[in-house]
Amino acid sequence: MCTNAFPRWLQPMQGLLALALALLAGSAIAQSVLPLPAGVRNVAGTVRAILVQADGRVVLGGSFTAVDGIARSNLARLNADGSVDLGWNPGTDGSVMSLAATATTIYVGGWFDHAGGQPRASIAAVDSTSGAVLDWNPGMPSAMGNFVLALATDGATVYAGGAFQAMGGETRANLAAINGTTGTALPWNPSAGGLTSNVNALVVTGGKVIVGGLFEEVGGQSHRLLASIDASTGVVDAWTPMFSDLAFAVRALATDGQVLYVAGDFLALDGESRAGLAAIDLASHQPTAWNPDPIGSISSLAVAGTHVYVGGHFSDGGPYHAGVAELDAADGAVVDWHPSLQGDDVLAIAPDAGNVHLGGTFTRTSGQSTGGYARLDAATAALDASPQLETEASVDAMAVQPDGRIVIGGRFTEVAGIERSNIARLEADGAVDATWNPSADRRVAALALHAGTVYAGGSFWNIAGHARQGLAAIDGNTGEASAWNPSVAGVVYALLVAEGRLYVGGSFSQMQGAHRNFAAFDLASGNVLPWSVDADSFVNAIAATPSRVYIGGSFATFAGQSRSRLAAIDSANGSLTAWSPAPDRPVAALAVAGDTVYAGGHFAQVDALPRAGVAAIDAADGSVRAWNPFARGFVLALSTTDARLYAGGYFSTMADEPWRAVAAFDLGTSALTPWAVELDAHATSLAVSEDDVFVGGPFQHANGLSHAGIVALTLSDDPIFADGCDAAD
Repeated sequence: MCTNAFPRWLQPMQGLLALALALLAGSAIAQSVLPLPAGVRNVAGTVRAILVQADGRVVLGGSFTAVDGIARSNLARLNADGSVDLGWNPGTDGSVMSLAATATTIYVGGWFDHAGGQPRASIAAVDSTSGAVLDWNPGMPSAMGNFVLALATDGATVYAGGAFQAMGGETRANLAAINGTTGTALPWNPSAGGLTSNVNALVVTGGKVIVGGLFEEVGGQSHRLLASIDASTGVVDAWTPMFSDLAFAVRALATDGQVLYVAGDFLALDGESRAGLAAIDLASHQPTAWNPDPIGSISSLAVAGTHVYVGGHFSDGGPYHAGVAELDAADGAVVDWHPSLQGDDVLAIAPDAGNVHLGGTFTRTSGQSTGGYARLDAATAALDASPQLETEASVDAMAVQPDGRIVIGGRFTEVAGIERSNIARLEADGAVDATWNPSADRRVAALALHAGTVYAGGSFWNIAGHARQGLAAIDGNTGEASAWNPSVAGVVYALLVAEGRLYVGGSFSQMQGAHRNFAAFDLASGNVLPWSVDADSFVNAIAATPSRVYIGGSFATFAGQSRSRLAAIDSANGSLTAWSPAPDRPVAALAVAGDTVYAGGHFAQVDALPRAGVAAIDAADGSVRAWNPFARGFVLALSTTDARLYAGGYFSTMADEPWRAVAAFDLGTSALTPWAVELDAHATSLAVSEDDVFVGGPFQHANGLSHAGIVALTLSDDPIFADGCDAAD
């Protein structure tokens, strides 16, 4: 990968020039980044709310960073032809979960602290023409622990539901009515449940506000999951629908004014079998005979004429397809309308004249990479003028093969413009391996290699075309999944291969039928070893020597004994050792060099000694070494060579120097080296090959150059030769 060879006529002066550059730049020497790998994209933005305006323009709310390559932060508007409205860009700094509108104003709810750069805690109003954030501000407390999940308008009143305890300067438990002009709370105050309750959905019809969610009472009366409230007075109706005992929540509501359609987690309603989906006659308050009986979970509903659209994550092996279905409003029969979606739930549905707009966590529609929004023809279900929604892309795990190729995992849908879903392999020159494509349906958070096999861990449910929850073994040549299926019920965050074993850590309630957050597998047989090594909370990092395995995470006990976030076991039999340094906060990364264990994480102290973000610990007795670079922030990744320790994370200073995201230390002197790279976000993963250092994370640029999610740097401190060339080239 030699692209910037130093001019031969200047080679005699290279040392002086390098010194001059170092003096000009201060102590840090920014490494020249290698041209490949070219970066990753994540066309997987989530849409949670859709609002179709009278002029055909469509407002999208959710969790995304760009629409068709145009920066948009969680809120965007599309023109009637599907293009991005370039003049409308309020944006929020957190997720948008609900939308409602009047003729001139769009109301936005979610979980954010700012809208359009203005302080707005989880609820805001936007001018429907210009996109400017209005002065309207109900003044809910900080978004921390407070969010708005549902909005509806009725004349000059805005109704809000969610999880909050105050709104418009007044105490309001999860449900409020707000003056649509002033932002003050109206006297209407039925109160839905308490601190552990929330309102997920609401509709206004016939002078009533009907609310659904997770609550046991409304207005001080027993009303479980569903209630009807007078829209003017706030008086709760006596109607009390009875759900099955195991019912958890109502998640979506829709109505045509005569019938109320209800979706959620329930098996029966008023003594009638209704699996997650029911219809209630609003005049009699009795369930109708309408009973589609889907298998799965429904997250969204919409009514359009004689049809009801349902979205979620469901399948009965027959008429329900890809998370969305069209049902006959009269008898519940499935209509022959079958969109082709790939991914997860459909969270929002908005029919209009001739189209059906879908939002959710899916990533592909009709074979095209769309992210979580699709506009479909209402008659044929064909994809019609849908943009691509992007969200943060990141390379969160890397493993370098002996032949120089590197396997990467994380959250992405493309690598260098080539479709790759959350896992890919790069050739030694940084190009994408064109033939190796296991494809995972969710994030790959950890990777390990052994004898031609790639072990992948994460939050996925399917990988390489097979059902594999959280952990899989993939053939390093073909990309096919092996038959090995350890049945993880949860998420894998850490993997390590050492001494013929695979060590697995994460947050999983079960593995092969036993409760554990840590496990060891024999690589020869594939069986889990019968060690009593469970942690009581997450395991985020694993490192090893020939005789010990070191484990880091957020646990307080390990193998039944007190171990604060760090522990070590004997690698021969899994017995817990006495090694017990005690960081005060979670450990995110571990590395071993010689007789030292390096730990990175969110901690400020280890064994009551100040050690911010990173620490060196004696591998034998657990004593904390004197080395203390003091990271202002936290360290998420560590990697070593024979001579250096590389640290990556979310920090702004290191060893009293302004140093962002990535740093390198000399293992001999423990000093911070001049080696550096300027990233526009933090680093989450590191890997070292014979010549290069690979850095992964949610960044978009390295040293001012476009390198989204991954960048390769050379090991040299010399910025002139950082492209890997030498004087003989």
